[in-house]
Amino acid sequence: MEKWILDELKKSQGKQGITIQKVPHSFTTNSVQLTFDKGAVLPIHTTPVDVLFYVIKGKGKLTVGSETSECEEGSYMESPKDIPHGWENVGDDILKILVIKLF
Repeated sequence: MEKWILDELKKSQGKQGITIQKVPHSFTTNSVQLTFDKGAVLPIHTTPVDVLFYVIKGKGKLTVGSETSECEEGSYMESPKDIPHGWENVGDDILKILVIKLF
């Protein structure tokens, strides 16, 4: 069994206002914790795998394909592979999400 404390993982800077903390890779998933500064945006993009999102803290707006939804702490969402998706922090504080890519 492996255990990681997400907030203790090594941090790297992603796009403007987004901090990345990668969980060591497993055979079937690739997980990362993203922390968005207030107002930060992860532009619309696609991935070749299905993606699961879990909001740990804050409030964000997720767009998947032609659908957009505001998501708060405790929200769990899915994005099918090859469908454009992106995030925006629309809350008054940081937005922290767990991203799980399924292989």
